[in-house]
Amino acid sequence: MDQSIALAMSNQKKDLIAEAVSAKYMPSYKRTKKIREIISGGSKDLLDNLNIVGKVAFHIKEGNRLSKENKRIEEEIRQTEKASQTFNKAS
Repeated sequence: MDQSIALAMSNQKKDLIAEAVSAKYMPSYKRTKKIREIISGGSKDLLDNLNIVGKVAFHIKEGNRLSKENKRIEEEIRQTEKASQTFNKAS
């Protein structure tokens, strides 16, 4: 009986992680709503839920930062290519 309870709690935690990760790809207002649902959700272990949400929020923030950095680098590459094409045409 104890093993089945532990397994059920483990599965519930996996479900919470999956929900939190899926929230990563939602618009921000839906993500906020989903994270609030997870925090106030069925699990009595609120600290675990907050930890899961915190990890997901960190990955979302890091992904956004990397995305902005990639866009900046791509723009620099485009400008460099344009400049080299202009230089090649001039010479």
